[in-house]
Amino acid sequence: MKEDQLGSLPEGEYYFHEIIGCTVVLADQQEIGVIKEILTPGANDVWVVKAKGGKEILIPYIEDIVLSVNVQEKKVIIQPMEGLLE
Repeated sequence: MKEDQLGSLPEGEYYFHEIIGCTVVLADQQEIGVIKEILTPGANDVWVVKAKGGKEILIPYIEDIVLSVNVQEKKVIIQPMEGLLE
């Protein structure tokens, strides 16, 4: 399906192709990595982020963690809960 054929989504919802490839940064602009995959295990999606060192970090798509998503700039700002980035 072509991009212009996709319907608009409610605020806070995105198509997978809009999220995959986004750069994930902390609120202080420290870069974490790039979203390479989205898992849909149940209550909320989980974004698989490939970190700079090659490590994979799982980021749950929940309001407490994901502060903003800008699909035009391909940038996601997160505030990770304790232990998430370890």
